[in-house]
Amino acid sequence: MSTDIRDITATDWQPRLDAPGEIVTGAEDVAQCLRILFATQKRSDPHRPDFGCDLLKWIDKPASQAAPGLIREALEAAKRWEPRADIVAMNADIDTAAPHHVTLRYTFRVLGTAATLSAETVLA
Repeated sequence: MSTDIRDITATDWQPRLDAPGEIVTGAEDVAQCLRILFATQKRSDPHRPDFGCDLLKWIDKPASQAAPGLIREALEAAKRWEPRADIVAMNADIDTAAPHHVTLRYTFRVLGTAATLSAETVLA
């Protein structure tokens, strides 16, 4: 269902990535921002070269080193680029059959609200 721009009352909103014509607001907006942040490699956005995470540098490391490194990179990026989110839990699931496949799973609170969401970002 398409959203008429005149019907948007939220201050923070963006187009829903997986549903053309729809938008996300509130906690869903923050969750989508985090997914974009974690999936964006640093230096890949020429207008904001520091935006994103250096997650790829951890892909070839042993899982015992990669998981904490991935989590640290993601948490530092979230602290810098998404101040609306307070990440309360995060883990990095590394596929042992295909170590370059990583799923970041996280739970966060949206600051200033009672909203708590769980989300994930898949890196392949």
